[in-house]
Amino acid sequence: MTYPFYTLRLIERLIFKLNTSYYTYYASFKSNLPYFTYILSVFTVYSMCIYLASKPNKRNATIVLISNLFANAIYLVIGTRNPFILTLIFSFIYYFIRGQEDIKNKWIGVKERILIYTSLPIIIVGMGLLNYVRDNVEVSNFKIFDIFVDFIYKQGTSFGVLARGFLYNSNIAVRSFTNFTFGPIIEYFTYGNFGKLLFDTKPFTTTTNSIELAIKSNSYAHNISYIAIKDDYLQGHGLGSSFIMENYTDFGYLGVFLFSIFLGFYL
Repeated sequence: MTYPFYTLRLIERLIFKLNTSYYTYYASFKSNLPYFTYILSVFTVYSMCIYLASKPNKRNATIVLISNLFANAIYLVIGTRNPFILTLIFSFIYYFIRGQEDIKNKWIGVKERILIYTSLPIIIVGMGLLNYVRDNVEVSNFKIFDIFVDFIYKQGTSFGVLARGFLYNSNIAVRSFTNFTFGPIIEYFTYGNFGKLLFDTKPFTTTTNSIELAIKSNSYAHNISYIAIKDDYLQGHGLGSSFIMENYTDFGYLGVFLFSIFLGFYL
């Protein structure tokens, strides 16, 4: 029931992007669909997880996972990789867990292994190329090996966040309360639907790059990107984030030490 609304909102994003550029979309997109479509679309992931937790057979689970993958593939056409990759990882982990529990039925058999081994290099090259395609860069002269190297190199962006975070840490806007470590959770309950009902708070006017998010939100990615690359940030670019810098900004070196130990034990 909720899946069509989730897909519909992605299609709206795609249509907007096709009529503009990736960075313009990222910086200025606002949905014009009725608010109830957003409410229903949010429940798609929860509904899927509840169904998968009921341990359906392999065929039914695969249909649900492929449907989710198909919807998030729209993000690739838009120019965003993260949702699609997370969906792939989620599907693999689910198959792996079910395979450990259900020994009689092979969830990751020969066919699945062949699919993984053959698709992995294709995915790496494709995600590497997407980084340039969305910038309208000519990619016909790119070599596959160069794409591999470039993709691996760009997975080290966290170092750039650490370096700039230490450099510009004192420039983060001062406010009455800030917590980057648990920022998304805090804002979900303060500026999301719960906050609106319980605290009568108003959500941010935009979910894309803006001065408002850069100086008022608990998102470290928005804050540091605005400080370090101000004009480029407002045009849709960003540096991303790092849990190490989030911890350090909130709790100092001791916070990084304790949180890293906790995260290690938890994982």
